[in-house]
Amino acid sequence: MKTFHKILINCVASASLMVLAALPVTHAWAASYNIDLGEGRFPTDTYGGAAGQPGLWNRVPLAGPGPIFDTSGGNPLEYFSYGFDTSVLSPPTGAPPEEEALVGDGYIASRSPVYMIDIHGLFGTYDVYLYDISDREYSTGLLTVNNMRLGEANGTGIFTGGLVLGVDYLVASSVVTDGALHIEGLSGVQPIGLAGIQIVEIAAIPLPAALPLFLTGLVGLGILGRKRRRSGG
Repeated sequence: MKTFHKILINCVASASLMVLAALPVTHAWAASYNIDLGEGRFPTDTYGGAAGQPGLWNRVPLAGPGPIFDTSGGNPLEYFSYGFDTSVLSPPTGAPPEEEALVGDGYIASRSPVYMIDIHGLFGTYDVYLYDISDREYSTGLLTVNNMRLGEANGTGIFTGGLVLGVDYLVASSVVTDGALHIEGLSGVQPIGLAGIQIVEIAAIPLPAALPLFLTGLVGLGILGRKRRRSGG
């Protein structure tokens, strides 16, 4: 019986070491995302917006849902939106073409004082950039990102280049997500809406699916250490 136990312990310990060795060094669930709202032009992959983040720009439906992909075209997530009912184009602002493509159109909530966006499958810490439609008639509404209150951006509609923080966009810094990102715009005066969103990864957290393997590895190493201590004694 003791021989059987030794064989079993050796097998568990060896398998555990293999599990730990197989785990990647980092377990990123998702990277960074660019989203353009509206039915006009959308930016090219070389344009980084105020976040300085070039890569794939996603075009999402007015009412959602729809998949979005990270800046490299991978890691799909689920995008949902509620409250938007109209796609609008703002008058020409004199902005460079790429900026005009981002903030020159968007989705608005013309009949509701609130809109919401949910993105599922996002784990980590992110900076979230939220862009106003450049026409002075529209504002972002009072923005909240995962219970972080940001205030409101209301562009002047008159600029020749450069996106101004607090006017053309707002940033929610170091937003922690445990699987979901919730964005809400609220206002007593309609319409309110958004022109675009950039989700910039600051730090990833381990994949939940990898945790059982990791714990199995730790248990196996504990058994192996105990066996060696007994053998040494």
